[in-house]
Amino acid sequence: MQHRNLPRSPHPVPDSERNIYITRVDTLRPDDPPLGVPAEADDNVMKITDDCLFVRPSTGTIHGGYMSMSWWATLISVAMGIATTYVSYAGYSPEMVLGDAGFWVLILMFPVGCFWTYIPWRRQLPIIFNRKIRKVTCYYKGKTYAQDWEALKAYAKGVRSVHYGGFAAKEGILSIFITCRDPQTGEEIYTSQPIYGTYATKNGRNDGVYRAAMIWEYIRLFMREGKEALPPFVFSQEEEPLRPLAKYCPDSLRYVFFSNLPGNPFQAEPLFWPLSIPIHLIALPFSALWMATDLVYLCLDRLLPRRKWPKELLEACDHAWDGSNDHGAF
Repeated sequence: MQHRNLPRSPHPVPDSERNIYITRVDTLRPDDPPLGVPAEADDNVMKITDDCLFVRPSTGTIHGGYMSMSWWATLISVAMGIATTYVSYAGYSPEMVLGDAGFWVLILMFPVGCFWTYIPWRRQLPIIFNRKIRKVTCYYKGKTYAQDWEALKAYAKGVRSVHYGGFAAKEGILSIFITCRDPQTGEEIYTSQPIYGTYATKNGRNDGVYRAAMIWEYIRLFMREGKEALPPFVFSQEEEPLRPLAKYCPDSLRYVFFSNLPGNPFQAEPLFWPLSIPIHLIALPFSALWMATDLVYLCLDRLLPRRKWPKELLEACDHAWDGSNDHGAF
């Protein structure tokens, strides 16, 4: 289904919000008319409470969660570990292999070299939209930025397929521009916090702007009408009937196991069994690799330390949440 292109915003766009990677940028305001796009969110939202919406900045999506840099680093590490162990044990006795320093170098070389991808994942902090006090708050480089919701500026950006250090994302960025005054010096300070747009149906040339507009409308809907007005997202028939957010990363052994089970090849029509059975057999080792990766990633999520939230963020959400058990659920 093709969505119609978004109308051009009447608000001017500052030059600072443009660069060679941006194909289109529109200025957004909280009190603008509806943009005509569905309000949707996925792993760009961390949690929702009655009064607060916790939105994940783009660095949290790049470095953490499914299909992120740290997830792919885990998958490649697990695959290399399995392959190295199989080759080593096939040619030598277990005692020789375990006592060989070269074996452990091969096993640990890649995960140690990629460990830096886990650091920004564990250090991510949310942008908090508090509808009760009508404030937007974020914490960036040791400073807290808070602004009235009605005065907020935002920019929906369509980006080229290679951008931000060469990492191709969802091709849509919602940039939240928060300004405030330093209480000690009175100087005006500001930060621009990027949020990845939502996965959506292709929309032609302005697909990225459309995706950014969807999460913006999701935020506006929450700030205007609250949690109950947000559209539900059906994730699994085996879990709660309705979940508003997509899975960010595996959160239980049960999910790791059942989400990676390959489908039944005999569910297809008997005419297609000669094709579905070989495809099923080919998919089995990949399902096992995915399951092992999710299991390791679940352990890392449980074991790696998480950045402690500064008191300013805790106060911004009335201490309703401190970032624990961050799996994109209520």
